[in-house]
Amino acid sequence: MRGFLLLIFAAMAPAVHAQSDIPIQALDQRNFSLALPEAAFGQEGSSLAVDISGYDVTGFSRIDGVSLVVEMDSPLPPGEYLVTVLQVFADGNAAVLLDALLGVAEPDGGQYSLNGMLQSSYRVADGSGQAFDGTDESVTKGSLSFEGVRTSGALRLGSAVDVIYDRYNAATPPEERWLLPDYLVSATRDGAALTSSLKIGGVGVGQNDFVFSSFRRRGVSLETVDVSERFAIQAFSVVSTPRNLLRGEELLPRESDDRASGVTASISLLDDRLRFKGGLVDGRTSLSGAGFNNFGDPAVYGGETWNAGLQSTLVDGGIEISLERAGSRFDADGIGLGESARGGDAERATVVFSSAGGFGNGPFAYWSMQLEHREVGIDFYSLGNMSLPGNLRVQSAYLQAGFRDFAVDLDFARERSNPDDAPSLASQTLDRAGINFVYTPGMLELSRAPWRWLGAPSLNTWFYRMDSSQPDTDAVLVGFDVDNTTEEAGIGLSFAKDRLTWALQVGLIDYTDRSVAVFDGPFLLYEPPSDSRNVQVSLQMSWVPTERTTLDAFVQNNQLDESESNNAYRNRVYGVGGSFVLLPDKLSARASVSIGRDQNSFGNPLFLDERLRSRVADLQLIWHAVAARDSRPGLRLTLSGNYARNEDLAWLVDDELWSVIIGAQLDWRRDRP
Repeated sequence: MRGFLLLIFAAMAPAVHAQSDIPIQALDQRNFSLALPEAAFGQEGSSLAVDISGYDVTGFSRIDGVSLVVEMDSPLPPGEYLVTVLQVFADGNAAVLLDALLGVAEPDGGQYSLNGMLQSSYRVADGSGQAFDGTDESVTKGSLSFEGVRTSGALRLGSAVDVIYDRYNAATPPEERWLLPDYLVSATRDGAALTSSLKIGGVGVGQNDFVFSSFRRRGVSLETVDVSERFAIQAFSVVSTPRNLLRGEELLPRESDDRASGVTASISLLDDRLRFKGGLVDGRTSLSGAGFNNFGDPAVYGGETWNAGLQSTLVDGGIEISLERAGSRFDADGIGLGESARGGDAERATVVFSSAGGFGNGPFAYWSMQLEHREVGIDFYSLGNMSLPGNLRVQSAYLQAGFRDFAVDLDFARERSNPDDAPSLASQTLDRAGINFVYTPGMLELSRAPWRWLGAPSLNTWFYRMDSSQPDTDAVLVGFDVDNTTEEAGIGLSFAKDRLTWALQVGLIDYTDRSVAVFDGPFLLYEPPSDSRNVQVSLQMSWVPTERTTLDAFVQNNQLDESESNNAYRNRVYGVGGSFVLLPDKLSARASVSIGRDQNSFGNPLFLDERLRSRVADLQLIWHAVAARDSRPGLRLTLSGNYARNEDLAWLVDDELWSVIIGAQLDWRRDRP
């Protein structure tokens, strides 16, 4: 709170002295000193207050001659901080003596963080018949995470590793119980103009575009970035398929048929208003992706993919333009099999208008509009983005705006397959339009009726329509017809108080199908589905009667009617649960109970109506035997019971199972410094 007050004082107080924008370097992460102006010593009865980026450190400050010395008990992370020194006079007024930037460098020496968890459970009793046959009574899993860095001048050496052990079944091969999701060894040099890094292990490519999408694999990379981040280049050589096993041949795989190499680069010009980027990846893989079947497939796929793009901002950031063009030459049916590599391309253009720049908000609290055109050819593939949908053209517009207590989102899009109109492929079109509206009144007097009983309200309503179609002549190509409309509408109402929140939501989904049956001679290939209406209703509540008790309850009802087939499906679920602190910091409990009902009737008299009933209950006691503190492990013991019963009243089936499980979990953490 005092730091917040110092910020207010700093904003209101007149400036007596202003310091240069050149950062003052701290002695280390805890200690620094500043030269005070003469005005600091000319007022009797005054005192100094010191703030670092919103935190009051006056208690750690002292005056030594004409300097202010700050000696903190906790280290500051490396970075830049704003130091504000206020002179507070006896009459309560204040003046800013100086504002200075403080630079805290990476400390020489080593730092590391180690986190571990070991969890084991044992099923001491069960009444489940054959439900647990073939499963282990005990389950053990654990994890270990290490991250360390050692700095010597401009050189930083880093290492990180995440290890997981999961013995969920005795039949699991030992080599598959140990997982290594990520590991990394790095060497970084921080120069005056450039920062360069060599990384070995799990390396990622920062770009997200046609060529790369969350691409992270085991391998090696070399990166160089200038200190202003206006220029960056990365070269890498990695395995093409994701791997997470802790086996020697998988740590740094060398298979030539499972390797990808590439480079990415970007550069900013015109004060960051224009940025060019590009990338290239080349290699081979057996990884399954969009358009591939990897079930026992020994084929090797591969090729090269490249892209170039630019990003530009205009009107002080009010307009953002993004353009990308990509191409590939890829063998998608197996190298040495079928056809040779084929060329493909992809393109994207995006324009965003927003209130964040020179246009201003106008009458709105905020607004933005995004227009996008995206097209991916049927023969475009990339080893860095194997899940990218191909053979598709998308044109979309997305608008959002806020006005006082209102917020609205508008969404329009058209997706069309086979944009090149290949005669051997079907052309399917999806038109989508929707609106989402939120009203959250902010000026209500919550102390007055009815809000003091209900709580602060919020209203959400939406409507979406999707139309799917394809030419009638294309039905024979794919073996089915497409001509349908889906309309979804709903309303949600929620209320929130200090200790009670509850929400009601009602949704309606109408499906109308206009497709026709498809025959191949006398054989029926496709029969149109029935029109349907789905009504969904849910009510949820959360209540905190005391600081040690939280209660939750819900009711869900789902009703689906198929008009053509005269089928009807009904589902209703009730549930209650809660969390309880029995002994503060020592003993807690969680419990839940749910009951479900299903009633399904069918228009075909050959099918027997279904009557299903389910009951599920869980109870868990948690004893925090030892609290984790510094490098001392924490110990948590659990006792849990589970019960489930499923009945089919039509077929007179009654399945019941229960189990009692005891468990223990160790958690520990060690940091230096």
